[in-house]
Amino acid sequence: MNKRIFYIVTIILLSFIILFFFIKKNEINNTNEEEFKNPINILFITDNNYVMPVTTTIRSIIANKNKRTQIQITIIGVDLSYYSILKLQKIAKKDVKVELIDIESTYLKNLSDGKYSNAAVSRADNTKLFLTSIIKDKDKILYIDGDVIILKDLSEFYNINLDDYYIGAVDDWQTKKRYDKNKRYFNNGIMLLNLKAMRKDNTDDKLFKAKQQDKTPRFVTQDAFNTVMENKVYFMPLIYNTFAPEYDNNNINMRIKEVLGKNYNPQTYPYKNDEEYRKEVVAIHYCGWYNIKPWWQLDFSRKTNRIWYKYAPLYFWIDCIQGKCKIPY
Repeated sequence: MNKRIFYIVTIILLSFIILFFFIKKNEINNTNEEEFKNPINILFITDNNYVMPVTTTIRSIIANKNKRTQIQITIIGVDLSYYSILKLQKIAKKDVKVELIDIESTYLKNLSDGKYSNAAVSRADNTKLFLTSIIKDKDKILYIDGDVIILKDLSEFYNINLDDYYIGAVDDWQTKKRYDKNKRYFNNGIMLLNLKAMRKDNTDDKLFKAKQQDKTPRFVTQDAFNTVMENKVYFMPLIYNTFAPEYDNNNINMRIKEVLGKNYNPQTYPYKNDEEYRKEVVAIHYCGWYNIKPWWQLDFSRKTNRIWYKYAPLYFWIDCIQGKCKIPY
């Protein structure tokens, strides 16, 4: 008799659990469109190898957003597996929608990788050259690389006015030293994109041609973007794309002055010390001098690594226990 009661209770409990998850899933998938107004549109590009870092970035966005902020995430996936798609779909919540656009790598077959970026950047990055052709239902979107951690709500960043510009971007901390010092050169790992203006001026075609004509490519798409967008860039404060080595090291203000040179504006950087600057950082970008990713090996000595580990998904730690932390790039 006791066993029978136990089985009945167990079945009832399981039924309630299944019903609960069904209702929650239904809430996520059928959010009233009237309630989902003016979301922040965010874009990622990934292949199978970068799903875990992209998931970590998205987890940091969700963890640090305001309660009322709604997020529409678009993920362009290149040859994604079934399991990769499942991992990305699980990110969705009531106030965070996820849309997957799957494309084949053959779409990118005529484009080369960056000369100095083969070890760190996937050919999937070439997808950035065709964004207005792939994303046709949005006029503005915030593109973020998968090696980024977001530390604050993105509303203020997203609402920067770009009416007279194609993109909002940040001066590249490291590449300026190897580039024409008379020109400003931006990093295209984090970009606020005015897709409407880009679409109107057919920048996809211009970017593709610039990429093909680049005889000394260093990075997959960054040089092409700087060539095409040169006079249509709104340069934003470095807090929107701070490289991890700079965040980790001291004398940040000195480095800012070195990078910006004559473009340095003390009103934009009114920080008394490094800690004051760090408190204002919106995005940490895990690139820079050494380009050592936190997931390549466990290293708790760096401030930025400890921040990244805070948002890493559970399956990352399970893989690490099994000795499989490092991914191909």
